[in-house]
Amino acid sequence: MNVVPWDYMADFNAILGAHEKLGACPALWEPCQDFSSLFDENELIHLDTQGARYTWCNGRATRDSINIRLGRMICNDIWLSSWKKLSYCTLTRNYLDHHPLLFRCLIK
Repeated sequence: MNVVPWDYMADFNAILGAHEKLGACPALWEPCQDFSSLFDENELIHLDTQGARYTWCNGRATRDSINIRLGRMICNDIWLSSWKKLSYCTLTRNYLDHHPLLFRCLIK
């Protein structure tokens, strides 16, 4: 199998575990396990985000507030090793329910 470098930055509507959700009912184990298995089975790398821990919120009052890490960047090792330097961060969330994501890189 010929593997090519690739990455994907998006809102996945899935989380890796309870640590990526704050508020309301706890995260369900099975969907988290399915999403985690996708990473393991395909040798995917989840890039750490600088900035806001949670990338989405429902905008409700404190007691009903839900914050979740939905936006993320994933890649394979070949893509990751093709950059001299990279950074990935959240930007300020204004009127949207999602934090915008910013990726910066320096070519080797």
